[in-house]
Amino acid sequence: MRFGYKQIANKSFLAALTVIALAGTVQAGKGPVKVFILAGQSNMEGQGKIQIDPKKNEGKGTLEYLVNQYEENLANFIRDVRKELGVADLPFVIANSGFGGWNQKVSRRLKTMEAQAAVAGYEQFKGTVACVETRDFFRPPEVSPSKQGYHWNSNAETYFLIGDGMGRAMRRLCGQEQPPSGQIGELVLAEGLVLDLDADRGVKVVDGRVASWHNQAESKAREFVATRDAGHKKGTGHPVLKEGVLAIGGHNAVVFKRQELINSDEDAFDHLTTGSGYTWFAIMCVYPQVSGLKDVNSFFGNLKNGGNYEGFWAGLKDDNTLWMGSRNGITFGRWDRNNPQVLGPELEVNRYYVIAGRMGAGTGKVTIELFVDGTKPVASVPLQVNPNGNPSKMAIGQERDATNHPGHESFDGELARLLIWDRPLTDRQFEKTLSSLKNFYALSAR
Repeated sequence: MRFGYKQIANKSFLAALTVIALAGTVQAGKGPVKVFILAGQSNMEGQGKIQIDPKKNEGKGTLEYLVNQYEENLANFIRDVRKELGVADLPFVIANSGFGGWNQKVSRRLKTMEAQAAVAGYEQFKGTVACVETRDFFRPPEVSPSKQGYHWNSNAETYFLIGDGMGRAMRRLCGQEQPPSGQIGELVLAEGLVLDLDADRGVKVVDGRVASWHNQAESKAREFVATRDAGHKKGTGHPVLKEGVLAIGGHNAVVFKRQELINSDEDAFDHLTTGSGYTWFAIMCVYPQVSGLKDVNSFFGNLKNGGNYEGFWAGLKDDNTLWMGSRNGITFGRWDRNNPQVLGPELEVNRYYVIAGRMGAGTGKVTIELFVDGTKPVASVPLQVNPNGNPSKMAIGQERDATNHPGHESFDGELARLLIWDRPLTDRQFEKTLSSLKNFYALSAR
């Protein structure tokens, strides 16, 4: 079969696609035999030549031109293959062009990956097209047979992981493997749970980007919405859904790159720092940070947007040193006795952790604790509670609803789960929750 597209030849189609189509059944022996057509395309042929003379063909032969047409062409390719084979909902799995890993900086390659994810997020392709994130599978030359980055350094582990990821995604599309999920009662304590953002459930994707994330807990704060596109100097305020992350047992994660999701309720989380106390858990990994304000790269927070900025938050220094804190609103200082910084270790890039924080209950002096992959706090500090504090909206990917500079004090990384209780869990409850999360996200071996 041949499929023609404007400005793109069959042999230079830039995606890795696996297509499985049930072409028909034939009788053989006692039962039907299923006949499958399998096709794949991952060819970068001609990359060197077509850039030699970009003036040829009005510039339409350059790789940059093809990238600009990529999203439209890929969507049309899927539609045309389905039409040709007569299978309207033929499953497609796209492995994005992730060579170079998360340090890839070449604009055309990044645009290609954005286009691949966008097509998988089209409403018309919902449940029948998936995009597998492959940047996690890239291995450097030091542990590979070659130094050809565009051939994934000839690394066999990389090739296996890409194939495995695509195969699992195809099985899910074909209904043979259910995506991982967990109910609140099975996994975590429901008592006092006010936030459960689970990337396996409740993530609404529009045009390849996350439009909202639904809170699975019974709470006043239900929807966390991307609303700040106009204020972002570069790109969009919408994060991206990353499906089937092998590092956490095949669960999904939401990828933030200085983007945020905001809940509009001003008061839903106020009481956590004015007397009730709190416990939070995050299943997350970090990327290299792109600093907007030195050492302030927050992954969540409900700080008041003005005054003394009271509330609680957690984030990273520019070198990925972990920190958390609560601000009681008595003084303004970023780090002082009323706004203490609880410092943790420097986190490894692209490694998943179970991170947690806990603040004691009461209106006197309480303790704030920070945990990393364990039940023993890596750091703790005292704080005087202010019952009259007035925090604000909860933001994910940023420390507050920063209407004046969205994305400026935000983090780069992935969140698979964020849980918050409006009370300090007991040590036994904390241990049980940690163990459940580690098992559920395949992190218990560490």
